[in-house]
Amino acid sequence: MFQKKFRKVVYLLFVLIISQFKSQTYSLDELENITEKYRAEGKIQELIDFNKKALSQYQQQNNKEGAVAAYINIANYLAVVNNYQESLVFLNKAEKDISEIRNAELKSKFYGAYARNYSELALYEQSLQNFNKSLEYAWEISDTQKRKKRLYLCYSWKMACFEALKMPDSMRSMERKILSISPEPLIYVTIANRNLQEKKPDSTLYYLDKAMAIVDQYSVYEKGKILLSYGRLYTEKKEYNKALDYYMQSLDIFEKMKSKSDKRTAYKQISETYISLKNDDKANEYLKKYTQINDSITKEEKEVMHIQVEKVIHEKDQHEKTEKSKLYLLILLIIIGFIIVGYFISTAYLKKQKRKDEVIIEKSLETNQLKKKLNPAFEETIQLAKKGNPLFLTRFKEVYPDFYDKISTQYPSLTSNELKFCALLKLNFSSKEIMDFENISLRTVETRKYRLRKKLQLPSDIDINKWMMEQ
Repeated sequence: MFQKKFRKVVYLLFVLIISQFKSQTYSLDELENITEKYRAEGKIQELIDFNKKALSQYQQQNNKEGAVAAYINIANYLAVVNNYQESLVFLNKAEKDISEIRNAELKSKFYGAYARNYSELALYEQSLQNFNKSLEYAWEISDTQKRKKRLYLCYSWKMACFEALKMPDSMRSMERKILSISPEPLIYVTIANRNLQEKKPDSTLYYLDKAMAIVDQYSVYEKGKILLSYGRLYTEKKEYNKALDYYMQSLDIFEKMKSKSDKRTAYKQISETYISLKNDDKANEYLKKYTQINDSITKEEKEVMHIQVEKVIHEKDQHEKTEKSKLYLLILLIIIGFIIVGYFISTAYLKKQKRKDEVIIEKSLETNQLKKKLNPAFEETIQLAKKGNPLFLTRFKEVYPDFYDKISTQYPSLTSNELKFCALLKLNFSSKEIMDFENISLRTVETRKYRLRKKLQLPSDIDINKWMMEQ
């Protein structure tokens, strides 16, 4: 009898312990610390698996903050291994709950993760817009260290975007901000790479040595990037065996992390080094590896690119619809206001108002008559633009002389191509329309818009099409 009771008690205790273990959950700080530990060790797959396990627990407990944090972590590190399509799936899931969350750090991470994907897909204007949103929330983080970490990451990625857009002044500005926060290994690697491009091997070595001196405090990924840059330095110095050793060390790290884009870079460098060493067999071996992984990455990028382009177009359409709704609401409120005011005003005022209305109607008729006169010229200008006719800009000057003179006078540094682009925006052509009849990619259109915005010194929150139409 006693033994039966004892067994029953032991069984109940065992069930209780197991249930407690299964119900274990992680705080946001614990989730971040464990994720960071895996990242530092280069265990990306283990990191993703851990966050998926944590996500399941958060979902069972209806913990939206925890679920969003896990979604973002998974999305970020899927991007690290170049799985952009699945990364965006997890970000889309996070997007459903992010509006209900008041956690500034999570919001900063969310927009930063989207920005990172845009950057990897070379959609730099969208990337910079999302990094700016990420920075807005980063400044709201009360914890100093967490705020600095978010600022550092945003500035680092913005610097990479500016480098890709060939905007050295903006890039240096980000560089100064990063150094003022924390001189970490990767910023030294960036400076070293720039010095290498400028044919300054001594300065390159100086900054790489500075990075290597502190890299043990950071993740193994940073070490891989440093080793890769050492290899480039010794390639430049024609010390090919030494360069090869560094490339192989970096490749070992990138293979453990399963970082396809970094492996691709290493394969290419190794193949070229073997060519310099006159080892054709090895050169071909690594060239084949490079080609295979490059084809794989290119395929993945193409698969996800159309999704992101559609998202960008959808967001723009939604923004335009929102602006129209605001305009209609404003018009409605003005009408209601006039009705209320009109109800209380005196008969004398009504007579006066009636006369004003007659003047307005008269002016409106004059305006309509003027529009009718201009319409043929307007339509002709539209058709010249759509056909890519070289006479387009000449005709545009005749139809919109005030606009053209104002833009060319206030911004004398604008080139003829940029003035033509201004004319297309003035006529309210969408990015997709410009892409079609100019026979260029959407990415090129967005890049031109971004550079033009910088020349005109327009804030990022101003719609450049709308601004042109108002001039």
